[in-house]
Amino acid sequence: DGDGDGDGDGDGDGDRRTSELRSDAARILDHLDHCIRTNGARVPSRSKANVDAARLILDRDKRPEDEVHRVIEWATSDDFWRPNILSAVKLRAKYDQLRLSAERDQKARQPRQPQPSRLQQQIAMRRAVSGEAPAATHVIEGQVIP
Repeated sequence: DGDGDGDGDGDGDGDRRTSELRSDAARILDHLDHCIRTNGARVPSRSKANVDAARLILDRDKRPEDEVHRVIEWATSDDFWRPNILSAVKLRAKYDQLRLSAERDQKARQPRQPQPSRLQQQIAMRRAVSGEAPAATHVIEGQVIP
């Protein structure tokens, strides 16, 4: 680019603008550091790569900050991901896998509606075929009883 800073963009400012720590990126790094420290691991340095990764998650990847914080919470508490996400660089690289795994985990934890028993299904089918109005239903010990 001829400006002598080695970054190829022609602006002459080197990498200074990309390694500045913005408040939103700082909150992400602080949160990640806190969770890593809580897990007993060594907190990563505030290297240019980690600062840039936190900023790029927000700017280039267009991730909402609150979502990033939720993903950090989930990843640093998940048995598989906890030892694998020990820097913002790794968080950004694995972000989609983390977010999707967290969503799957959340869906699996939601209580499911009790399904009617085979007998209840047969009774409902007979009533539907005969045109009989469905009887009032009651819930007893988590089972729907016609």
